[in-house]
Amino acid sequence: MLEWMTSGLFVLICCGIQWTSQPISPPDPTNNPPASACNLIVDAGPDTNVCAPGGTIGLMGSVTGNAIYYYWTPASGLNNAFILNPTANVTGPVTYTLRAYGVDPNNPQLVVNGNFSGGNTGFNSDYNYVVDLPNVQNEMVPEGTYAVIPNPNLVHTGFSACNDHTGGGGNMMVINGAANLQDIWCQTVAVSPNSYYNVSAWVASVNPSSPAQLQFSINNVPIGSIINAVPSPCTWTPFNAVWNSGSSTTATICILNLNTAQGGNDFALDDISMVGLCVVEDEVEITLVNEQAPVPDIDGPTFLCEGETGTYTASFPPDPEILSFDWSVPSGAIITSGQGTPEVTVLWQDAQEDEICLDIETRCDENSACFDVVVGTVPALPLISGPSTLCPGKQQHFILQSWIRMIRLNGLSLLR
Repeated sequence: MLEWMTSGLFVLICCGIQWTSQPISPPDPTNNPPASACNLIVDAGPDTNVCAPGGTIGLMGSVTGNAIYYYWTPASGLNNAFILNPTANVTGPVTYTLRAYGVDPNNPQLVVNGNFSGGNTGFNSDYNYVVDLPNVQNEMVPEGTYAVIPNPNLVHTGFSACNDHTGGGGNMMVINGAANLQDIWCQTVAVSPNSYYNVSAWVASVNPSSPAQLQFSINNVPIGSIINAVPSPCTWTPFNAVWNSGSSTTATICILNLNTAQGGNDFALDDISMVGLCVVEDEVEITLVNEQAPVPDIDGPTFLCEGETGTYTASFPPDPEILSFDWSVPSGAIITSGQGTPEVTVLWQDAQEDEICLDIETRCDENSACFDVVVGTVPALPLISGPSTLCPGKQQHFILQSWIRMIRLNGLSLLR
């Protein structure tokens, strides 16, 4: 994570880190805070080191706030650049940037009268406008008509008495779908070149039969997905799309109904909006590390007698960090303490010539070493025969019936 930026009229086009081959010592995240602006907090995750020659990792991006859109760059090597936690195939050092787009509360609403509070003003339509007449409920019986009213049932007995999208009793645009393709609503607004905008609206059926299928466009080019009104009357469905202005300085927004059925096909529009977006971005840096595990340097007693214990210690250079210690001893020996640490105590139960071994693992490598040990048998006490009493000054022979004896010098046990 490095830095962030905002841009007044920016946004949308089109999400850390886990390692299958183990990341190394990520830095303190408090020294690398997430980026924030326009009510968005973007965190690409902690910088990390991974083991050479690379492998598959999972990026751990997060976005807090009402982000309309987000994506990662570069997209190469990612299984999906448009999710927060894509899988990346890392083959060398790389910096990924997570960008999120949101509505900047300081950016103005570009659509005029998008909530129809101003009545039948601010937009154009290929449909025929009708006025609600007192004590009449058939003004919108003909197809290809629209009205701007707070209650669809006022102009057609077959229309449900829906509230506007916000539920505050305000106006909405009520439409009886035409039998041919016609623009329902169009408006031209000024835009800045090379900027990103979000276009949104809400649609609801006012009759359950044959719901509307709406296509939005800007400058005669479709934007977003086709939005299908749900059959259940008065259920508002949102539309959202992002548009880049390119070299344009004006945007003509139009809404076309692709459903030309004469039966049903009755719906309402409300809260049509277009706003410039801001962008917040954060970076995560991934580096490769060539790490080699050192050979353990084991020290401890080499010669012991059966039944004795010995303490064995492994030493290493300060780097890299050793993550695991796995000691092993032969049959006839028992590790009594210290397994999983650099120092163990071993009880040697049986006489033998063998070795104690240690396997270690670092984040990226492993190594091992062994230490030779000789365990001797404790001899029986020798039998001495001869007289049990002697007179002063008299000499006598004594017979040693066993010639084996144990000699210990400087901690070493030798059989002779």
